Amino acid sequence: MPEDRRVRVTSGVVTILLLGWVATAPYVLPILPIHLVPRYMDMLGLKEVRPETRPMGNVPQIFADMLGSEQLVAEVARVYAGLTPDERHHSVLWGRDFGVAGAIDYFGRAYGLPPAISGHQNYYLWRPPGQSGELMIAVGIPEQDLLPWFAGVESVGTVQCDLCMPDRQVMHITVCRGLKVPLDKFWPLVKCWTCDKPRFVSERPPGQSRSTSSGSDEMESVLAPPNKPLQATAKSTPRLSARALGLEQRCRYDRDT
Repeated sequence: MPEDRRVRVTSGVVTILLLGWVATAPYVLPILPIHLVPRYMDMLGLKEVRPETRPMGNVPQIFADMLGSEQLVAEVARVYAGLTPDERHHSVLWGRDFGVAGAIDYFGRAYGLPPAISGHQNYYLWRPPGQSGELMIAVGIPEQDLLPWFAGVESVGTVQCDLCMPDRQVMHITVCRGLKVPLDKFWPLVKCWTCDKPRFVSERPPGQSRSTSSGSDEMESVLAPPNKPLQATAKSTPRLSARALGLEQRCRYDRDT
């Protein structure tokens, strides 16, 4: 191949590679302002490679999972600072997953927050000893899941993040007082590796049936006016795909082990 032709071919290949890099770099590098990323994705027709089975938002997960953590921890710190000294001494910061707990442990040092706990993946193994569950600040855990297990549940804060992953766009902070069972017995029920909901969501404290939980969906359905359509009080049971069945079996394995 003549030298001048080789130079032209090399230059052409390098140019194509550079143009491809320029076009796709904002997908993997934090180059653009975050609010422009959804427009960029739409313009190029890019679809995110799904690393997980969680619902995806308008921003790639590699960016979305970086957002909102500092604001969330700042709100947790505000709630923690509002407790009495004795309450702070006995309080536990409980994150719904390792992302929330990790954010508290990382950003919380600037606020003097204690280490967080979580039943998600390896965080389940790292619960500091000596905690009673007398007062727990739950972060990102639905209030209706907490009501059966505590004598008092109070919603004290909410953090919104429109560009976060859909399941993190609205995060509630709840102060829970008076765990009805010893924390050592409650803790195995929060363990969750691959499943969406840990065991405490579907189980109830000893001596309490599901029908006695706050909100009493059954009572609402009885008292609803005849001409008003009733809201569903239980989730339907769709046919499970082979993938879903596999996830369910893994969850059961985690629960039993």
